[in-house]
Amino acid sequence: ATPQAMQGLRGREAMDINTIPEKGMRKLDIELNILVAGKWRARRLVVTKEHVLFSLPSEEAVRDNIPLVDITDITVKHEKDEPSGECFQIQTKIEGINSGRTYHVQAGSDEL
Repeated sequence: ATPQAMQGLRGREAMDINTIPEKGMRKLDIELNILVAGKWRARRLVVTKEHVLFSLPSEEAVRDNIPLVDITDITVKHEKDEPSGECFQIQTKIEGINSGRTYHVQAGSDEL
């Protein structure tokens, strides 16, 4: 590999996705609900150029992440048992780091 390619690889490896990035790197930063173990839980969702990151609302520590390249589909579903009625489903690819997991995300109508 060329020195330039090695430098690019090192830069990606050094990218910290364990903490929420600085404000200038965030494309979206909102609080919403995600479905965890069958219950809606408050979470912070941050979108960067390369990831969707999840943390607790008052924390900077990333609890879960989805590389954007692993997202295969995003759909809007109507949930009759939920107050807001709509949730987004984020589908990930089977061979990705989330192994085909479907994320259920619910936000207020003004937030997205």
